[in-house]
Parts: sequence; structure tokens; C-alpha cells
Amino acid sequence: MSWQEHINNVTKSVAKLIVGVMNRLKYYIPNQALLTIYNALILPHLTYCILLWGNYLPVTYKLFTYQKRAVRAIAKTTSPYAL
Repeated sequence: MSWQEHINNVTKSVAKLIVGVMNRLKYYIPNQALLTIYNALILPHLTYCILLWGNYLPVTYKLFTYQKRAVRAIAKTTSPYAL
């Protein structure tokens, strides 16, 4: 498996968690619970082998945008502007 394939798989996993879990729950549970969900389900995907593939910018940009979406879900904001 190439790094691009690996990062694409990680991106798909993170996207499903953010869209499927965090965006649906953000209206019903407190911010601290959303932060716990982020730390338990999403952050491990983002930090696994980050030292090896962290500088692969063309593909990691997608991960960064999904991470920003998770932060927006925790903050309960929908603004597309910088956080």
C-alpha cells in the first residue's frame, strides 16, 4: 500500500466519523462529550505514523480540512472561515 492509498483510507475513515457521528450529535450532547469523542475516535487516526506521512502535503490537506470540520462540530459553529 502506498502512502497516498493509506492517507486516502484514513481520510475516508475520519470523514465517516465526522459526518456520521460528530455532526449528528453536536446538537444533543455538550462540547466536552464531543471533545471526548474526537479524542477517542478521530485523533488516533490523525496521529498514527504522523512522523512518517505528515509532510506529504497534497494528500494531508484533505485530512486537515476534516480536522477543521471536527473542531467546528465541537465548537458548534458552521462558519467556513478560519478558526
